[in-house]
Amino acid sequence: MTVQEPEPPLFPAGYGPLPSDMDSWIQQPFQFLTTKVMFRAELQASQALTANANTLIHFGSTAGDILEDPYGGWSTTATSAQPAWSWLCPAGCTGLYEVTMTAFTANPSGGATAAVIFLDGTEYGYLAYNWGGDGQASGACGGGPFYLTGGIDYIQGYIGTVAAVNTTATAGQYPTLEIAWVST
Repeated sequence: MTVQEPEPPLFPAGYGPLPSDMDSWIQQPFQFLTTKVMFRAELQASQALTANANTLIHFGSTAGDILEDPYGGWSTTATSAQPAWSWLCPAGCTGLYEVTMTAFTANPSGGATAAVIFLDGTEYGYLAYNWGGDGQASGACGGGPFYLTGGIDYIQGYIGTVAAVNTTATAGQYPTLEIAWVST
Protein backbone atom coordinates (compact mmCIF):
# COMPACT_ATOMS: atom_id res chain seq x y z
CA MET A 1 0.00 0.00 0.00
CA THR A 2 1.25 3.47 -0.75
CA VAL A 3 1.21 5.46 2.46
CA GLN A 4 1.72 9.20 2.50
CA GLU A 5 5.03 9.99 4.11
CA PRO A 6 4.40 11.70 7.45
CA GLU A 7 5.56 15.27 7.80
CA PRO A 8 7.92 16.00 10.66
CA PRO A 9 6.08 17.89 13.39
CA LEU A 10 6.92 21.54 13.99
CA PHE A 11 7.06 22.56 17.66
CA PRO A 12 6.71 26.29 18.38
CA ALA A 13 8.33 27.48 21.60
CA GLY A 14 6.26 26.50 24.65
CA TYR A 15 4.07 24.04 22.72
CA GLY A 16 2.90 20.82 24.42
CA PRO A 17 1.49 18.00 22.24
CA LEU A 18 -2.21 17.18 22.56
CA PRO A 19 -3.83 13.71 22.18
CA SER A 20 -5.10 14.73 18.74
CA ASP A 21 -1.49 15.42 17.73
CA MET A 22 -0.52 11.84 18.50
CA ASP A 23 -3.35 10.66 16.23
CA SER A 24 -2.20 12.80 13.32
CA TRP A 25 1.52 12.05 13.81
CA ILE A 26 1.38 8.31 14.44
CA GLN A 27 -1.99 6.58 14.14
CA GLN A 28 -3.28 8.08 10.89
CA PRO A 29 -0.07 7.72 8.83
CA PHE A 30 0.26 4.07 9.90
CA GLN A 31 -3.45 3.18 9.87
CA PHE A 32 -2.96 0.44 7.28
CA LEU A 33 -0.48 -1.33 9.53
CA THR A 34 -2.94 -1.34 12.43
CA THR A 35 -5.58 -3.13 10.33
CA LYS A 36 -3.66 -6.15 9.04
CA VAL A 37 -6.47 -8.62 8.43
CA MET A 38 -7.82 -7.85 5.00
CA PHE A 39 -10.64 -10.39 4.71
CA ARG A 40 -12.28 -13.05 6.88
CA ALA A 41 -15.43 -15.06 6.05
CA GLU A 42 -17.25 -18.25 6.96
CA LEU A 43 -20.01 -20.04 5.07
CA GLN A 44 -22.77 -20.45 7.65
CA ALA A 45 -25.38 -22.00 5.33
CA SER A 46 -25.19 -25.39 3.66
CA GLN A 47 -24.06 -25.40 0.01
CA ALA A 48 -24.22 -28.35 -2.40
CA LEU A 49 -20.86 -29.60 -3.68
CA THR A 50 -20.43 -31.44 -6.99
CA ALA A 51 -18.77 -34.88 -7.07
CA ASN A 52 -15.25 -35.09 -8.52
CA ALA A 53 -15.02 -31.34 -8.97
CA ASN A 54 -13.98 -28.11 -7.28
CA THR A 55 -17.03 -26.05 -6.29
CA LEU A 56 -16.84 -22.26 -5.86
CA ILE A 57 -17.89 -21.42 -2.30
CA HIS A 58 -20.46 -18.64 -1.95
CA PHE A 59 -19.13 -16.76 1.06
CA GLY A 60 -21.47 -13.85 1.73
CA SER A 61 -24.58 -15.63 0.48
CA THR A 62 -26.19 -15.21 3.92
CA ALA A 63 -26.06 -12.39 6.44
CA GLY A 64 -23.16 -12.76 8.84
CA ASP A 65 -20.88 -14.72 6.47
CA ILE A 66 -18.43 -11.85 5.96
CA LEU A 67 -16.79 -11.33 9.34
CA GLU A 68 -14.19 -8.75 8.37
CA ASP A 69 -13.53 -6.81 5.18
CA PRO A 70 -12.24 -3.33 6.12
CA TYR A 71 -11.26 -2.46 2.54
CA GLY A 72 -14.43 -3.77 0.84
CA GLY A 73 -12.71 -6.23 -1.49
CA TRP A 74 -15.36 -8.99 -1.42
CA SER A 75 -18.09 -9.08 -4.06
CA THR A 76 -21.00 -11.52 -4.36
CA THR A 77 -21.78 -10.19 -7.84
CA ALA A 78 -19.55 -9.76 -10.86
CA THR A 79 -18.08 -6.29 -11.42
CA SER A 80 -15.85 -4.90 -14.15
CA ALA A 81 -12.78 -5.75 -12.06
CA GLN A 82 -13.70 -9.15 -10.59
CA PRO A 83 -16.08 -12.11 -10.90
CA ALA A 84 -18.78 -12.98 -8.38
CA TRP A 85 -17.78 -14.63 -5.08
CA SER A 86 -14.24 -13.23 -5.05
CA TRP A 87 -11.98 -10.90 -3.05
CA LEU A 88 -10.13 -8.23 -5.03
CA CYS A 89 -6.84 -7.00 -3.60
CA PRO A 90 -7.39 -3.26 -2.90
CA ALA A 91 -5.69 -0.77 -5.22
CA GLY A 92 -2.43 0.45 -3.73
CA CYS A 93 -2.12 -2.65 -1.50
CA THR A 94 0.28 -4.73 -3.61
CA GLY A 95 2.25 -7.17 -1.49
CA LEU A 96 2.57 -10.57 0.11
CA TYR A 97 -0.58 -12.06 1.65
CA GLU A 98 -1.23 -15.21 3.68
CA VAL A 99 -4.34 -17.00 2.40
CA THR A 100 -5.84 -19.71 4.61
CA MET A 101 -8.91 -21.82 4.04
CA THR A 102 -10.81 -24.56 5.84
CA ALA A 103 -13.12 -26.91 3.94
CA PHE A 104 -15.71 -28.91 5.87
CA THR A 105 -18.31 -31.22 4.38
CA ALA A 106 -21.19 -33.18 5.84
CA ASN A 107 -21.16 -37.01 5.60
CA PRO A 108 -18.97 -37.66 2.51
CA SER A 109 -19.37 -41.47 2.67
CA GLY A 110 -15.63 -41.97 2.95
CA GLY A 111 -14.73 -39.39 0.34
CA ALA A 112 -11.97 -36.83 0.18
CA THR A 113 -12.24 -33.11 0.82
CA ALA A 114 -9.85 -30.43 -0.46
CA ALA A 115 -9.40 -26.73 0.27
CA VAL A 116 -8.50 -25.11 -3.06
CA ILE A 117 -7.59 -21.51 -3.90
CA PHE A 118 -8.03 -19.94 -7.32
CA LEU A 119 -5.97 -16.85 -8.21
CA ASP A 120 -7.36 -14.69 -11.03
CA GLY A 121 -9.75 -17.46 -12.10
CA THR A 122 -7.05 -20.14 -12.35
CA GLU A 123 -6.50 -22.97 -9.91
CA TYR A 124 -3.47 -21.87 -7.90
CA GLY A 125 -3.19 -24.95 -5.76
CA TYR A 126 -4.61 -27.30 -3.20
CA LEU A 127 -3.95 -25.98 0.28
CA ALA A 128 -4.95 -29.31 1.84
CA TYR A 129 -6.47 -32.65 0.89
CA ASN A 130 -7.95 -35.05 3.44
CA TRP A 131 -9.89 -38.34 3.42
CA GLY A 132 -12.86 -38.61 5.78
CA GLY A 133 -14.01 -41.73 7.57
CA ASP A 134 -17.00 -43.52 6.09
CA GLY A 135 -20.17 -41.82 7.29
CA GLN A 136 -18.28 -39.01 9.06
CA ALA A 137 -17.92 -35.34 8.28
CA SER A 138 -14.64 -34.50 6.56
CA GLY A 139 -12.45 -31.43 6.70
CA ALA A 140 -9.21 -30.04 5.34
CA CYS A 141 -7.38 -26.80 6.05
CA GLY A 142 -4.23 -25.10 4.92
CA GLY A 143 -2.63 -21.85 3.93
CA GLY A 144 0.08 -20.34 1.82
CA PRO A 145 1.73 -17.11 0.67
CA PHE A 146 0.38 -15.24 -2.33
CA TYR A 147 1.87 -12.15 -3.97
CA LEU A 148 -1.09 -9.99 -5.02
CA THR A 149 -1.16 -6.87 -7.18
CA GLY A 150 -3.59 -4.24 -5.90
CA GLY A 151 -6.65 -3.61 -8.07
CA ILE A 152 -5.80 -6.55 -10.35
CA ASP A 153 -5.49 -9.89 -8.55
CA TYR A 154 -8.47 -11.61 -6.97
CA ILE A 155 -8.88 -14.72 -4.80
CA GLN A 156 -11.67 -17.32 -4.79
CA GLY A 157 -12.16 -20.25 -2.41
CA TYR A 158 -13.23 -23.66 -3.69
CA ILE A 159 -13.94 -27.01 -2.04
CA GLY A 160 -13.10 -30.14 -3.95
CA THR A 161 -14.84 -33.45 -3.17
CA VAL A 162 -15.02 -36.92 -4.65
CA ALA A 163 -18.66 -37.38 -3.58
CA ALA A 164 -21.69 -35.15 -4.06
CA VAL A 165 -22.20 -33.73 -0.56
CA ASN A 166 -23.06 -30.46 1.19
CA THR A 167 -20.97 -28.18 3.34
CA THR A 168 -21.81 -28.29 7.01
CA ALA A 169 -24.04 -25.69 8.62
CA THR A 170 -22.72 -26.44 12.11
CA ALA A 171 -20.98 -23.71 14.14
CA GLY A 172 -17.33 -24.61 14.54
CA GLN A 173 -17.31 -26.57 11.26
CA TYR A 174 -18.07 -23.78 8.79
CA PRO A 175 -15.87 -23.52 5.69
CA THR A 176 -13.74 -20.40 6.14
CA LEU A 177 -11.49 -18.13 4.09
CA GLU A 178 -9.02 -15.60 5.49
CA ILE A 179 -6.67 -13.27 3.64
CA ALA A 180 -4.13 -11.30 5.68
CA TRP A 181 -1.55 -8.79 4.53
CA VAL A 182 2.00 -9.80 5.48
CA SER A 183 4.36 -7.30 3.84
CA THR A 184 4.99 -5.20 0.76
